[in-house]
Amino acid sequence: MTRDETVALFEACEAKRGEARAVALAQGKSKDEARAIAHEAAKAHWNAWAGPLLAERKAMEADGRWAAEKDWRGSLEPENAETRAWMEKAAADFSRCLFLVRGGEGTQETAGEHSKEDGSGEPPVKSIQLEGNGADFSGFVFPGTATFESATFSGYATFESATFSGDARFASTTFAGNATFASATFESATFESATFSGRARFESATFTGPASFESATFTGNAYFKSATFNGNARFESATFTGPASFDSATFSGDASFKSTTFSGNARFESATFTGNARFESARFRSEANFIAINSQRAFRLIDARFQWRVPDFLSAKFAEPVLLDNVQLAAGIEPGGLLRSIFGGLLLWITGGFDAALSAKYRALKRLAIQSDDHRNEQIFFRGELRGRRYNEDKPWHPAFWVGILYEVASDFGRSILRPILLLFALSLVSSWFYLGRHTLADVSPRAQLQARFLSHLPDRTGALFAAAQPAQALSCKQGKGDPAAAAVLLAIRQSSVIGALDSSKNAQIYTCLYGTDGDPKAPVVPGAVVLWGIGQTLLSAALWFLFLLALRNQFKIK
Repeated sequence: MTRDETVALFEACEAKRGEARAVALAQGKSKDEARAIAHEAAKAHWNAWAGPLLAERKAMEADGRWAAEKDWRGSLEPENAETRAWMEKAAADFSRCLFLVRGGEGTQETAGEHSKEDGSGEPPVKSIQLEGNGADFSGFVFPGTATFESATFSGYATFESATFSGDARFASTTFAGNATFASATFESATFESATFSGRARFESATFTGPASFESATFTGNAYFKSATFNGNARFESATFTGPASFDSATFSGDASFKSTTFSGNARFESATFTGNARFESARFRSEANFIAINSQRAFRLIDARFQWRVPDFLSAKFAEPVLLDNVQLAAGIEPGGLLRSIFGGLLLWITGGFDAALSAKYRALKRLAIQSDDHRNEQIFFRGELRGRRYNEDKPWHPAFWVGILYEVASDFGRSILRPILLLFALSLVSSWFYLGRHTLADVSPRAQLQARFLSHLPDRTGALFAAAQPAQALSCKQGKGDPAAAAVLLAIRQSSVIGALDSSKNAQIYTCLYGTDGDPKAPVVPGAVVLWGIGQTLLSAALWFLFLLALRNQFKIK
């Protein structure tokens, strides 16, 4: 049918609807009963046109007169004149139609054609006045191509349980109210650049062929729960402002959500991906739920951004490794600075906003990284797992809480090569000061000791003059040999090296220089505080060296 013929048939259906409603109300039926009776009358009138056409196609297929092939988009192309003629008769054309709700805002226009000088060469907009609050195509059968391209529904649009035996074309369609396609069946569907301002419901819908929602905009809630996509499903560059639910959906072909933006919660719980699933460069600005999904082919999260919550992949199953290259989690959840991690987590813990499953979510991500041999992300997710335990499994009164903080400070959970080295340097510096502080100088005041230790090493005349004014023993070891400051530094370095701490003969010489003997050069007098400090320094140094080697191994993926 042409557009005029299609609109005429639909208006006839609306007339049947109005007549049946009036009769039902006159018979004392309730408004709901009258509405249901009226819709059955409208549907019967439409399907009385569609039914014979479907029977005719079946007969053509049986006797060999039907000849058509699908193109690369999944659309049927006729290959003989008789098939082409049938397709023309079976087509329903609502392109550039404006479905007006009586009494609604912006519906002052009357039904008919309205030209728009847009230079597009498209036919003029055709207005259709509706009796109710929206367009109801529930249960309608579209035997051939159904075109709603660039159409506008000012009220609700209901296609519940409708059957689209040919292409369903809704490209650039605007749904100002709620749009319902629950339990609808599509042979091939195109919703490219469509706009859904209200709720978009596709629960239990079946897409036999390809389905494209590329660049579509969903302002309200979008429901695709239990929908079945037997062909390729494309949601590339689509925008979901509200929550989007694909729970228990089945994708038998490839599913592409490349560059899709989810501003609300994105739910794919228990969804099945038989073909490839692509989420490259997708943006998740709220929760992302992939619990118990089943992916049987490649699952790509390359360049995906999770900007609010850690994605949940608990109990997810993947037949192939997940591609996680350059996946990024927002600073608010990972990695964040140390202070932000500690005090931000404390605030969430106090206010009750802490995610109790955070550690488990990171653990699931870590498992995906291990399966993909993605060592970098494995380390990042391991850090998140340990941070997620903080204030959750590990409370501030648990030793593990403080061990975790020390582990992060000292090595960023085994990821930083620089931190252990800097801490070793700082520990050696403090130890040098401590060892030198225990070096007692005879007949010299504490102030003079401090000045002598440092100013005596100045190369200029000031240091030399000052040194000459002090007792000679203030600038040397008690045995008259060596430099106490240099000896203290050397002792600290040897203790930090761990191996040097085990060389008792060399250390005895240093101790003799710093603290003297009781007469036997091989038996230096070592203060008890120095012994305890040395043991502590050696143990801490051993731990820091271990963390350094661990970070080195992790950095270069040494097995």
